[in-house]
Amino acid sequence: MQVIDAETVVFLGSLGVCFAAGLVLGVGYFYALRRSVAVFLGEGRLQFGLGLLVGRARFMAAGLGLAVWTGGGALLAALTGVLVARTLMLRRVGVPE
Repeated sequence: MQVIDAETVVFLGSLGVCFAAGLVLGVGYFYALRRSVAVFLGEGRLQFGLGLLVGRARFMAAGLGLAVWTGGGALLAALTGVLVARTLMLRRVGVPE
């Protein structure tokens, strides 16, 4: 029987944290995307829609940039969280995949 050392436990825990952060990042990104589409279709001010567009791009770039700085495994975990968030948001809206 193999024993898992403390370094492996910390690494696996950090992957879980990065997945959860990617999930939050993805939900925020796709919610802002939904709002900006509604604004651009005439349900709000154009400046607000442009602010959402720039804000969500910066939000995603900052989050994924932090994951890149942390390492490749963290980036993959964060991207997996973003993709899971995308799937959840599409199911919530009712759009077929």
